[in-house]
Amino acid sequence: MNRSPARNSGPRLALLLTGAAALVWLPLEDPSLWPPLSLGTAFASMLTLQIFVGHLYRRDVSAGRRMLLTAAGGTLAGACAAPIAVGLMLLKNVQHAHSIPDFPFAVLFSTLQLAPQMALGGALAGTVLGLSGHFFRENGKPAHEFGRRGK
Repeated sequence: MNRSPARNSGPRLALLLTGAAALVWLPLEDPSLWPPLSLGTAFASMLTLQIFVGHLYRRDVSAGRRMLLTAAGGTLAGACAAPIAVGLMLLKNVQHAHSIPDFPFAVLFSTLQLAPQMALGGALAGTVLGLSGHFFRENGKPAHEFGRRGK
């Protein structure tokens, strides 16, 4: 029987660790862009994983539909990463309340303009994950049982 990883505590733990990393980053005086972008991408990926993983592990889902779901999930994660990153930047600006913000409006706006490129990158990453999941299936076994003997 295929058991969905959504019932495992792994994705929830990863989401909690990402939240803890965001809480550690917020009080730091760091105006670089990679922490909010990587945290936004991680949050968007974890939330998309929570939404789509139950549909991917059903037995009645064909390979083509699974590929479409992984591409759609990647697109959704990529498209949501930039607004989540901007939200984190705004939260840091509000929390610090400097006269000169850590992330000025121009930086926030240019980060929002990255949403189409991030959606395209997410779609490509989702397609790659879908293809790798398709190719790592052996005799109808799910990918997490690949290479196990005696089952």
